[in-house]
Amino acid sequence: ICILMDTNEQSNIRDDGSTSISTALMKQLLLAGNSDQKITNEALEAASFLLREFILEARNRASIEAEFDTEGDDEEVEKSASDMDSTSGMDKMRRRRASSTKMIQPKHILRIACELMMDFS
Repeated sequence: ICILMDTNEQSNIRDDGSTSISTALMKQLLLAGNSDQKITNEALEAASFLLREFILEARNRASIEAEFDTEGDDEEVEKSASDMDSTSGMDKMRRRRASSTKMIQPKHILRIACELMMDFS
């Protein structure tokens, strides 16, 4: 997302603080392999909006998948901690659970890809 979102261009910052995909990058993506094609600014803006919405939706869905994975890990940690007899072992498990974050990984994107593509088709 950081590659596609150009926050350095003032014209790409909206009133709500969100960013759009730069027009130059969008033109480069759309004309890749067909550089003699012409495209209007309005078409670039529409394509930029659609791509931005697609990316944000992918991030939201993948975040939910990552959250489900984290919840599953938490249950395993709690079970392991309850099975341990020593206090130090339980402390380690609690620290590990507290440090877990909802990082989106490729597997989360792959899980949501088919449905996302169908929803946007």
